[in-house]
Amino acid sequence: MAAPGKLRSLANLSNEQEFVTNLRDSSLSFEGNFHASDLLRCASTSAYEFSDSMSGAQRDMTLTIMHLVEMAKVMVDNTIENLQTQ
Repeated sequence: MAAPGKLRSLANLSNEQEFVTNLRDSSLSFEGNFHASDLLRCASTSAYEFSDSMSGAQRDMTLTIMHLVEMAKVMVDNTIENLQTQ
């Protein structure tokens, strides 16, 4: 029997696979981008919180990752804005 954490991971994988499959439908492009924006926001927040416990080069690397995630979020948010104006 798999550990409870492993079962949760498998369930999440199934949900993610279903989500990716649904993204293939072009009518869901707004929802997909909105979801991606939310995931990127969470990733940025996590990197920021994680960086508080670090120092030196490790902290710099974590903040660099946070910056890259924020740049990707801006691109996704611009796409959402463009989809709303169409």
